[in-house]
Amino acid sequence: MKAFILSDIHSNIQSLRAVWERESDSDIIYCTGDLVDCGPFPGEVIDWVRKHQVICTKGNHDERIIAHYHSRIKMEDLPDNKGNWAYHNAGCLNDEEIRFLQELPESVECRMDGFHYCMKHQFGEKYETIESIHQLRHFWSKHTAAVETHSQAKRVIFGHTHWQAVQYLKDDELWMNPGSTSYRPTRQKEDRSLDAHYITITDGQIRMKSVDYDVTPLIRASAEVHLPSYWG
Repeated sequence: MKAFILSDIHSNIQSLRAVWERESDSDIIYCTGDLVDCGPFPGEVIDWVRKHQVICTKGNHDERIIAHYHSRIKMEDLPDNKGNWAYHNAGCLNDEEIRFLQELPESVECRMDGFHYCMKHQFGEKYETIESIHQLRHFWSKHTAAVETHSQAKRVIFGHTHWQAVQYLKDDELWMNPGSTSYRPTRQKEDRSLDAHYITITDGQIRMKSVDYDVTPLIRASAEVHLPSYWG
């Protein structure tokens, strides 16, 4: 079985299409959330996710767009210095699309190829990562219905940080982050990259991957609505 693991798409349909062209033989798709915000194509991303029956959890930016949508404040009514992607995205979506975001679960658990997984958008309140086996097991007991045993294999999936990683805390207990298919916050100049990051899991084997794609349509669409581009 092949699983395709995504996170932090952020209204970037260009990257989503690019990675799917590479991984379209996947049997199932998971996404940790942040489908929308920070990019120009929220409706297209939601449509793609629904069409491909992606199993998603809800991200903090999804929550943000829901809140902006229900505020009924339109971007064109805001002062120039107050407009942002959240107002733009909320104005692009309809009731059905917002309802889809609202109904996304906070966490999901599943089994694949003998491994037990728990997926949630983020660990902690900010950008923390799991540093110890104690933290992983506490997270596991809080977000799964599984009976806790120390001998049980555990794989946690979360996103939010935009940085790709797999960290083993024991041979059969680990967490992974597929990174963002859209963009990464710049830490150092040399860290900057515009490729799409994701993970595949084939018969239990984890592989961290990336795909280069054309960001020109994103830059152009950002300029058309006078909002900042994360792609140049």
